[in-house]
Amino acid sequence: MFRVSNIMRTGSFTSKILSLESKMYKTNNQITSGKEIMYGSENPYITYNSIKMNNSLKMISQYKKNITTAKGHLEYAEGALRSITDVLKRVRELAVMAANGTLNAEDRQKIAAEIKDILKKIKQFETIGSEICLMFQIVDDFIDHRGDSKKAGKKTKKDYKLGKATLISLL
Repeated sequence: MFRVSNIMRTGSFTSKILSLESKMYKTNNQITSGKEIMYGSENPYITYNSIKMNNSLKMISQYKKNITTAKGHLEYAEGALRSITDVLKRVRELAVMAANGTLNAEDRQKIAAEIKDILKKIKQFETIGSEICLMFQIVDDFIDHRGDSKKAGKKTKKDYKLGKATLISLL
């Protein structure tokens, strides 16, 4: 027969109290910190999912920044295209005036000078066109590298398979 002494009861009771106190301390820490786990080693599965979610949130944040930047570039490009349209309308007006036959040589020279100035303005827009092309090329490279063929509407990873240097491959 086994005899239970007061020392054994006290030891068992103390052990249970310490165990409950430890659980209460852990729960209190979880409540105050708002974290389910304090150390990654407590639950590797939750830690992995947490890291994965944080990375996804960072990527989404970067996508939002990229969208904002792209919208800015597009607005800038639209403004430039509006300006080019206005300039070309003016060139047309001048061409019609010059072809009228009622102007003297001095007036035609003034029109020619104004058209030369307009052509200089149009050359400035070449830089904008290059920037727009570069922006769309970067988007295309990203879609080709990471995109889904069905969503992209074309075969993806083609540049990679062909060994083409893209912005994505250089990063």
